[in-house]
Amino acid sequence: KYFRDKMDKIDEKIINFRKEKDIFIAIDESRIVQKIKNAEEKLEELMITKKELEAKRDLIEKNITKEDPYTLAILGVSSSSTGNRIIMLQNRLNELLLNYTENYPEVVRLRAEIKLLNERLKSGSTDNYSEGTGSGMSTLNPVYQELKAEMSRIKLEIAGIKVREKQLKKLVESKKGYLREIPAEKKKLADLEREKGTNKRIYEELILRLGQSEVSKQMEIQDKGATFRIVDPAILSTRPVSPNRVKIILLGILAGFAGAFGLVLLLDSMDKSVKSVDVLKTLGLPLLAIIPRIHTEDDLKNQKKKDVGLYAFAGLFMLCVLGIFVFELIKR
Repeated sequence: KYFRDKMDKIDEKIINFRKEKDIFIAIDESRIVQKIKNAEEKLEELMITKKELEAKRDLIEKNITKEDPYTLAILGVSSSSTGNRIIMLQNRLNELLLNYTENYPEVVRLRAEIKLLNERLKSGSTDNYSEGTGSGMSTLNPVYQELKAEMSRIKLEIAGIKVREKQLKKLVESKKGYLREIPAEKKKLADLEREKGTNKRIYEELILRLGQSEVSKQMEIQDKGATFRIVDPAILSTRPVSPNRVKIILLGILAGFAGAFGLVLLLDSMDKSVKSVDVLKTLGLPLLAIIPRIHTEDDLKNQKKKDVGLYAFAGLFMLCVLGIFVFELIKR
């Protein structure tokens, strides 16, 4: 439970860290650099577009200063010319309504002018605007109105570009700052992940040991309640299975004879004394005298005693070995 709670706390730390640093996947510097590059390219495009719009705005401002807000519309005194004027204005109004709403300044002006002409036509009266044969009225200049509308549209676009430009600059600065902090953030995240892995490994080992202890406990409980019955009782052997004494005795006898024979040969080869006259003759040395070995009666008796004792010991030992050999054969 302790390690489980600790793992939950570390998981919560990692989640909060990722939310705080806006890290939902593995940190990749190349992706951040690409985002900065794309934002800077968009920012450059916006600056170019803004300069173009500002140039258009300046040009429109110059044209606006050259135009008058109002213009003079000349109306004929005859009803036919007034009717023609109304038809022309109505056609112009219909064209504007295809692209603009009722609140567009030029639409409002045309409706007012058409209404005024209809009233003049019904009353049959004319206003002398000058000494000539026609009458006139002051109306809004359509060129001036179009320039003003275009100016408003361009200003709105420039304002929108400035807002987007500000947002992109803020984004670039934040990404650059985040790029500078990536090494430290990577280390902190790696430390949290490593701590989580260590605790997870310890927790899994404890769970495994707990499972093993539960299995051992259940097996022990089952063993205590189980009963066993011997089906085939063990049979005790009457003779030893190992070692094979008969084989060992035979090998010992053979080894004794071989060892005695080898010892005799070794002693004979180590004896460097002259054993006969023939040996001296083969050497080519002058022979001065031959002194034979003289054995006294006592020497012969002593030698005989030694031989009898040695043979008796050897015979007794051989009898013991043979007795054991026969005993082992009988047991088999």
